[in-house]
Amino acid sequence: MKTSEFLSRIYHQGLPSGTYIELRIDTGGDLDRLWCNDLARLVPLATPYHTSAKSIWYSPGIRSEMRGRDQDVCLLPCLWVDCDAKCFPSSSVDQ
Repeated sequence: MKTSEFLSRIYHQGLPSGTYIELRIDTGGDLDRLWCNDLARLVPLATPYHTSAKSIWYSPGIRSEMRGRDQDVCLLPCLWVDCDAKCFPSSSVDQ
């Protein structure tokens, strides 16, 4: 499935006026954070990072402000699970 098709299924109802989707791009250093208020521009906005990014994360939570705080999420169009691959010392995580 193409990224654009996947995102169109998540955001199938569109974006309400004045709301944003956050993109976080991991290029190996600091995360680049981009904001988009137009679904048609969402994938093209991330396209320049496709070859250099370790990962590109699209926020499932639609935000009322261009901030990453929980209280700025105004709409959740889907249910999702966030599974991060992390490396923890064996003594710090319950087995």
